[in-house]
Amino acid sequence: GVIGLIWGPLIASALVFVVLSIRFLRELPLVFNKQLLKESLKISLPLTPRIFFGVIGNQFDKYMIGLLSSVGGAGIYNLGQKIANIVFTFMTAVQNVFAPQVYKRMFEMDKEAGGRSIGAYLTPFIYISISGALIVSLFSEEIIILLTPKSYHDAIEIVSILSMLFATYFFGKQPQLIYAKKTSITSWLTLVGIALNILINIPFIYLWGMLGAAYGTLLAGLISGSISFVISQRFYEIKWEYSKIITIYLSYFVFTFITIFLRNFHLYYEMRVLIKMVFVGAFIILGIRLGYISRQNFLVLKAMLRLGKNGA
Repeated sequence: GVIGLIWGPLIASALVFVVLSIRFLRELPLVFNKQLLKESLKISLPLTPRIFFGVIGNQFDKYMIGLLSSVGGAGIYNLGQKIANIVFTFMTAVQNVFAPQVYKRMFEMDKEAGGRSIGAYLTPFIYISISGALIVSLFSEEIIILLTPKSYHDAIEIVSILSMLFATYFFGKQPQLIYAKKTSITSWLTLVGIALNILINIPFIYLWGMLGAAYGTLLAGLISGSISFVISQRFYEIKWEYSKIITIYLSYFVFTFITIFLRNFHLYYEMRVLIKMVFVGAFIILGIRLGYISRQNFLVLKAMLRLGKNGA
């Protein structure tokens, strides 16, 4: 029954923990370093409130939907949120690739050179992350229809909207505040985000139900994300390639909103699929123009995959 929703993730996480622990212990000896622990706690403890605040923030929109709209709407919204979260999971996987280099450049180079180097290094990863988000946004209709009964099809637009929100989280994944040892600011920023989410969502949900919650969450996330971005840049300025980044994000947002509009306009499904494929093609062409999709990069990726396979 319902308790299975708790046991399932618990057992899955425990299994992953055991497997990783065994793998790490094979590679590294088990030791205790008191000084290293103290230094780590100075950085990590201020982040603890963020975890609790994050749980509240992730659930409060669904609570408000059930309170101000309907319990059924909260269930549909929850489904859309879970599917859109694929974007965040994908970005986290991409982060595992670029994070070591970001840390290396932060701590081994001076701020000016490091900020410039990191900015140029991260732009291709932004394109890769947005590519995954674009697929989820554009084809949310097909995903929902294939995976759920008709009663859940109202989640289609919610998936597209929340995918756009999760796509903006790329900038929040950069360790600028960790570098500056200002992790306590992260918890305060999380509180600001929750407050904005509540203030914006109450009228939005009251007027437009679960769709209002999705758009309200997107708006609140964009505002709080912008605040976090500005503050993080003050402590460690990454020289972002703004023109390329704006082009990537603008293309993604425009393609997604056009797709939502055409579906609400009840354009023939065959035409909508064709238009989606055109959008995917246009985004691929953008990647080629920016130099991120090339034969050389493909060969490098192929070599990396072969090396990983041989290492396994």
